Amino acid sequence: MADLTHELTQITILRPRGWNKNILALFKKWHQNSVTRRQLKDLPEHLLEDIGIDKRAAKEEANKPWWK
Repeated sequence: MADLTHELTQITILRPRGWNKNILALFKKWHQNSVTRRQLKDLPEHLLEDIGIDKRAAKEEANKPWWK
């Protein structure tokens, strides 16, 4: 939760007038994290090897929360 607070604080400090666009960008980033991690979890081992990731690293990444 500290990461979330930090990101939201940075958004309002860096661009106080464009905070709504920055919040939208943050939501898009979180959604993309969720989607790609779900896809990574379902990839077969031979495709993981193609992208240079072992099963353990893929599992660790897939188990991260969507906001990180």
